[in-house]
Amino acid sequence: MKTLDFREKTKKIQDFPFHFCYGDLIEELGYYELDVGIFLLAQVGSEVELWWGARDLEGLMQGLNHIRDQHETSFIFRYPGNLQEALEAAQNIASRGYRLEHIHVGYKIDLKNIPSPPGKKEIRPLEAGDKKKIIQLDREIFPAMNIEPSELDSWLENEEAIILVAPKEEGIRGFVVLEIYGDTREYCFVRSLAVAPEFRRKGLGKELFLAGLNRARERNVRKSMLWVEYDNKPARNMYEKLGFKLDEKETEAVFRV
Repeated sequence: MKTLDFREKTKKIQDFPFHFCYGDLIEELGYYELDVGIFLLAQVGSEVELWWGARDLEGLMQGLNHIRDQHETSFIFRYPGNLQEALEAAQNIASRGYRLEHIHVGYKIDLKNIPSPPGKKEIRPLEAGDKKKIIQLDREIFPAMNIEPSELDSWLENEEAIILVAPKEEGIRGFVVLEIYGDTREYCFVRSLAVAPEFRRKGLGKELFLAGLNRARERNVRKSMLWVEYDNKPARNMYEKLGFKLDEKETEAVFRV
């Protein structure tokens, strides 16, 4: 029997009408071709995550039950869809004993509509000496899906990332990371925006955010996209005031097993 490589496995997953399969795989932990779907458990970034393809929600549930019986390792899985579908699926899945951790919604904007940053606070590009400080602050603020040192090294070495920091003595006050993507490099994704707790509510997050987007615009990026917690009203309000529009087609519910 032929052994499938990673690309062949992900292609088979993506052939299903319902699926989630996205990220940088570090290590494969289990692969299952079942009657109800195909499931790949892997180390993805800082998380153990399940990539899956199924014919319907019931198929996903059966696959999850099978994998939960096979592995004691805690892992996450994501259910994507439009906003209403994801909200309904989240309620259904949570009622079956899976813990809902997040619901993310997508926002998009044309960068020609972005204002210039106020320029009142010192913000500069990432330097090699900032790496440990960014990793530390990232882990202090975000409980999961953290930036890996290898990712940071990769970003420093290529032209596909914009990383700006707001320094302070013996550390940093905050940072923003944007990844440029697409065949024409005309799009960017706001990967992370973080401000240390003692510097919040002072406009630093907004200034970092605008500085990053303006830097992207200078590099001929035309449009930007980001994910934000559905219940994070302060962040959503900030994005909407800056001209970002909610894209109801871009929603995902994240569960912990």
